[in-house]
Amino acid sequence: MFERFLFGQMDANETELFRAKLADDPKLSENFELFKSMFRAIEEDGLRSKMEEFHAETEGEKTHITSLRYLQKYNYVIAASIALLVVVGSGYFFLTNNSNKAFYKKYYSVDPGLPTVMGKSSDYEFYKAMIDYKQGKYEDAIKIWESLLVEKTNNDTLNYFLGAAYLANDNKSKAVSFFDQVISNKESYFYNDSQFYLGLIALDQGELQKAKTHFELSKTDKSHEILEQLKN
Repeated sequence: MFERFLFGQMDANETELFRAKLADDPKLSENFELFKSMFRAIEEDGLRSKMEEFHAETEGEKTHITSLRYLQKYNYVIAASIALLVVVGSGYFFLTNNSNKAFYKKYYSVDPGLPTVMGKSSDYEFYKAMIDYKQGKYEDAIKIWESLLVEKTNNDTLNYFLGAAYLANDNKSKAVSFFDQVISNKESYFYNDSQFYLGLIALDQGELQKAKTHFELSKTDKSHEILEQLKN
């Protein structure tokens, strides 16, 4: 993005948006100034090397010696370019990753769960676990629901709330496996919410394209809102 702006490769609209981002984001502006100064230093050093090469060619006997100096300069430029990519690239990753995590913190909330009205005795254990879940006793709820899942492997309600409980307990990798099970059935009542949570997890882990895919498949208002913001 920085290179495209410096080389004038953005159209008028994109240029205006980029300038607005620089004005609104001090950290981005700071990184851009760093990039610009380092880029110019490398560019100037490359120009000096070219001039030395030109003078060497006109001085006959000094050609070999100065060419060696040019080679050293050229290697320096390559090294500096790599350093630039590492510094700015790391900074960009840091900014992007922090931004993604900010989205996660802003939009993530624990699923409120189902109403815990005790009905049939066969549902007693499920709703007992739901009460634990609502009280933040996620490990207790998980233990009960996983025991029930043994006999109801494909039950989307159990899989969804196990995913929700693991996510609330900050075990994202485990949560993903249960949400994946839910979205294997597009008719599931919990399909859209599972896609939303999978999108948030992917975003938190820096997998932007994967996150967008999940949000696009989810029909929740929050998913649509996030997609609109990711376009900016």
